[in-house]
Amino acid sequence: MGVWQSCSLPQHRPQLLPLVHAAPERPYGTDVEKRWRIRFGMAIALGAGVSTLDVVGTTNFGRDPFGRTFTEDTQRVSYARLFD
Repeated sequence: MGVWQSCSLPQHRPQLLPLVHAAPERPYGTDVEKRWRIRFGMAIALGAGVSTLDVVGTTNFGRDPFGRTFTEDTQRVSYARLFD
């Protein structure tokens, strides 16, 4: 099993690249894994290996289109990465 580590943007905010502007709702099987919708704002901090997801709507818990797990944190959703 791996160790979960939360990721967030560093203070200096490196260059951001918008990747996804919309994604369909995707259902999951448990109460924790609810439907989620990405309206806009997904970005990856280039060169820093750090990912964030800014959302508007009903995001609770799920996986992004790249298979990374995220959880809700007020207005910002930060990815959690699994390290072996």
